[in-house]
Amino acid sequence: MSYDLRIIMSIWVTLLGKSVKHVIQKLKEMYGNIENAWFSEEGLWERVADEELRKKAIEIYEECIKNGIKIVLSKDERYPSNLKEIENYPYLLYYRGKLPADADIPEEMLLSVVGSRNCTSYGRVNAYNFSKSLAECGLGIVSGMARGIDAQAHKGALFSKGYTIAVLGSGLGNVYPKEHLKLFDEIAENGCVVSEFPPKMPPFKNNFPARNRIISGLSQGLLVVEASEKSGAMITVNYALEEGRNVFAIPGNINSEKSYGCNFLIKQGALCVTSYTDILEEYNVVCDSAEKIRGWIKGLEGAESDVVNAIIKGAFTANDISKETERNMGNVLSALTMLEIKGIVTKGFDGTYVLKM
Repeated sequence: MSYDLRIIMSIWVTLLGKSVKHVIQKLKEMYGNIENAWFSEEGLWERVADEELRKKAIEIYEECIKNGIKIVLSKDERYPSNLKEIENYPYLLYYRGKLPADADIPEEMLLSVVGSRNCTSYGRVNAYNFSKSLAECGLGIVSGMARGIDAQAHKGALFSKGYTIAVLGSGLGNVYPKEHLKLFDEIAENGCVVSEFPPKMPPFKNNFPARNRIISGLSQGLLVVEASEKSGAMITVNYALEEGRNVFAIPGNINSEKSYGCNFLIKQGALCVTSYTDILEEYNVVCDSAEKIRGWIKGLEGAESDVVNAIIKGAFTANDISKETERNMGNVLSALTMLEIKGIVTKGFDGTYVLKM
């Protein structure tokens, strides 16, 4: 196995202390540069003299090679330029799949999508539908592969064969949550999974706020689908605001605690979005697919039109659709069947119906 000492030394630097920027400054002051520090036999700094840290850096490098995990350094051209704009950008990224530069995805076309893990069907369906439609129109979807909103955002993008990036709060060899192993593989195959943490790093609680700054940093904008007052998504919003990103929010039920965060953000000046086309307009994207599908829905009549409009308003089960449309269940189910055949509606594993748009 041929070793890339440049990458090994970079891994080593991240092991010397939490503030890599401070570590590098200290190494330059004491040794002149990182390479001199690596080969130095003088213990000017106790951690630099620790041979175990050098061995650990080599072990991490070998583990990455063995498991197909790639590493990009912040000084490399392929490192995401959006991310390098933030104050405390990662010194390096571990990843599987294709970075935006490798996938020919313009970074100005990336959108981060976040929300609560414990979301409602309203949030889940919106995360999926918005992400699917935006990915169909060329936007890349960035999220954190957590349960709830994150997972639905990735799944929507994958369904449309679009590009998506998952940012983990653990190492790529320690996927969290475990039930998303299949999703992890699908994203790595069709998009990219990234982490600033070494492969074996567990999902420690403190990792996630750090992960959130990367989620917002990778994109030009941030869409909050559904979030409670103390949701982790609100931490990501704070990073996005600090980083000068646009913040979009989907309004929710004023009586639902799950929608408090989004409604609060809208009152504070976040861009209120009720359709994915609102985001396309902000991104200056004209999408023929969006116009065609929107026209198709407008051309529906009778029960099919009523059912689609009910789903748009937030009725996702057959029972809710029946109540919203004031049509009997038989009529609703018949319309849903025809809409599925036409490819306008699809039924989820939990029995909810979503628009394939």
